[in-house]
Amino acid sequence: MTYQNDVFKAAKIVAALSKDGRFRAKHIKSYLIAEGIKCDPKTIQNELQRGCINGSKDWAKMYSRYERTSWGVYRLV
Repeated sequence: MTYQNDVFKAAKIVAALSKDGRFRAKHIKSYLIAEGIKCDPKTIQNELQRGCINGSKDWAKMYSRYERTSWGVYRLV
């Protein structure tokens, strides 16, 4: 099962609530738990990495949704 859409929806909401639009994987996890969606924190991190436009060359880029602003911190593109 993929959590791609759940993570993206959570990222949009968490980013909107953030004062600078940035978020961490743990913020997404907290939101998903509050919504009753259970998934492994590693799955969340993997989904963020797959959608990152400027991630490490070792990351499999699948779509362009997030920008990594610093280690473990992302924002929507």
